[in-house]
Amino acid sequence: RNGEPIVSATQDFITASFLITQRDVFFTEDEFCQVIATIGDCTEHIEIPEAAILKPVKLWTGKQIWTVLLRPNKESRWSSIDFESKERNFNGS
Repeated sequence: RNGEPIVSATQDFITASFLITQRDVFFTEDEFCQVIATIGDCTEHIEIPEAAILKPVKLWTGKQIWTVLLRPNKESRWSSIDFESKERNFNGS
């Protein structure tokens, strides 16, 4: 409407986080590594955790993605994530 985005980047981030951490969402090793490479900043060594499901195919969860993003390896400290955004109020018309 009026050329404005319907969903803001903040809402996209929250929605994506919700969707990938659902109980029935799993990632193959290739998908898991692709997500980490896309979201991460490629400055640290990444230790891939053991898969949540081992047979018949190794699968990782979205929660494991967040764990790796917060602490990419055993030597790194836990990241502190701060997210600030300008508030915006929408009036129903």
